[in-house]
Amino acid sequence: MDKEGQEAYFPGAAADRQSRFAPPLFPLYYHRAKSPLPKEKSVISRETTMQRVILVRIAPGEDILLGLRQTVAQHQIKNGLILTGFGSASHSHFHVVMSNDLPPEESYPKSTQPLDICSFNGYILDGKVHCHIDFSDERNGFGGHLEEGTLALTFANIAIGEIADSPSIVGWDTIADESQL
Repeated sequence: MDKEGQEAYFPGAAADRQSRFAPPLFPLYYHRAKSPLPKEKSVISRETTMQRVILVRIAPGEDILLGLRQTVAQHQIKNGLILTGFGSASHSHFHVVMSNDLPPEESYPKSTQPLDICSFNGYILDGKVHCHIDFSDERNGFGGHLEEGTLALTFANIAIGEIADSPSIVGWDTIADESQL
């Protein structure tokens, strides 16, 4: 998708407010990427326990990702799950994959359009926040990997579940041979 197409699809990305009503440019079917790994190594699972839940409220005007990082450091969370969340944003910045290549090409849309935040989810991996966010306006829903620069409008409420340090989940947010994780 070219830059002009991105601006037309992502609400508020273009200066012309009418462009946010453009239909999605993505096809309504999915391509299956060929797995680079043998089938027997393509899935891993590990059992763990939830230790505690930390409730986070990020105030208007604050950067949501920086607030999550501050919370993780303050509560010394090594591994965790971003369980849920909601709120609104005055500015958005996130990234999405744009190709089936490994590693994929990525796009980093930004907007100053006010948006509802429908959900947060992700992991805390060895103290590192890997958070995804879903936005909506009056017509579209969209989202991706949360980036710095997404600012809370009214608030952002998020629940983080801390999990036991074992088993290790370091590297679960990278392209890697599953047998090495």
